[in-house]
Amino acid sequence: MSASHVTDHITLVPILFSLFNESVTKPNSGIVLVISILLTSIPGFLNLFSLEKEDEKESLFAGFLNSFSLKEDEKESELIITIKRSILLIQKEEFKKAEQMLHLALKLAQQQQNDQAVTYIHDLMANLAYDTEDLSKAETLFVNVLQRLIASGAQQDDNRVLHISYKMADIYKKMGDIE
Repeated sequence: MSASHVTDHITLVPILFSLFNESVTKPNSGIVLVISILLTSIPGFLNLFSLEKEDEKESLFAGFLNSFSLKEDEKESELIITIKRSILLIQKEEFKKAEQMLHLALKLAQQQQNDQAVTYIHDLMANLAYDTEDLSKAETLFVNVLQRLIASGAQQDDNRVLHISYKMADIYKKMGDIE
């Protein structure tokens, strides 16, 4: 690397930092993510400017972008995709479709004998029932989740147990079972 390249790199760092500081005050600028990625990988990024041939620059940039993509053996399982779709449906307030998707995910988790996924899906279903005011269904599902958590070794002071206990107390209050 020539002396001029080193000088260019040294002057580039303060420019990147000033861009980052300016972009923080304008959060919608979209440059925050780009600059923060560049700042975390400055040596690799600076090498991009020291490459002489355009082909080398393109291949380095393509390699940088490919590092964010999933490889063939890292593809998400059908179960994870189904759970994610369920969550998206809940966020879109399409509760009936979300519940159907969660039942499909539950079936997949049971077929795979994935106990953690079964517990997580039951928790999602319980929260969906709670949010849609189907209190008896929410109660049943939360009891199931609590039993599964405790059976898997969760303690009574575990945040998950406390959170579900709070929701169950709220359910009983709404149902009139608590004075």
